Amino acid sequence: MRCESHAPGSFCTTVLRTRDPQRASTFYNALGRWTFEPVAGSRQHFVMLFDGTPVAAIQDVFDGQDEWVPHVSVGDIDSAISRALGLGATLVDTSAVTGFARLATLRDTEGARFGMWHQLRIRAPSLWRTSAACGGSK
Repeated sequence: MRCESHAPGSFCTTVLRTRDPQRASTFYNALGRWTFEPVAGSRQHFVMLFDGTPVAAIQDVFDGQDEWVPHVSVGDIDSAISRALGLGATLVDTSAVTGFARLATLRDTEGARFGMWHQLRIRAPSLWRTSAACGGSK
């Protein structure tokens, strides 16, 4: 069974932050037959699919380093950002995809990047239901 939502605090997806989404899409399609769909209403965000199931995302970042960033599901992204900043994290950027998700990329106190994902609709990257991370058990 596939997971349609993620419990707050669970890792819910990974986002490829890249300056060239087309090049990345071509590479990953050839590597693993993943396909890509643009997110409606956004020229910056794409959903990565495996056998028609969303599994990750691509974000056009325009500049900076290309990298995969793991994202944690949050119920209230503004509060989660505030809490992280209070603990010493630094905010890299935020992004809102109308009707889809709100995202934030931060650096932890060691300098590692991580993301926060506030899902706004069901068609977000999925996980197999194996634990409480998906809001329940098998």
